Amino acid sequence: VSESRVCQIHGQAIVRLRTRMSDWINE
Repeated sequence: VSESRVCQIHGQAIVRLRTRMSDWINE
């Protein structure tokens, strides 16, 4: 697995976590 791909998957996971956390905070 190339490093760039790992960074991409990691970045997507962070974005999802951020959207989830922002949803919880808004509620």
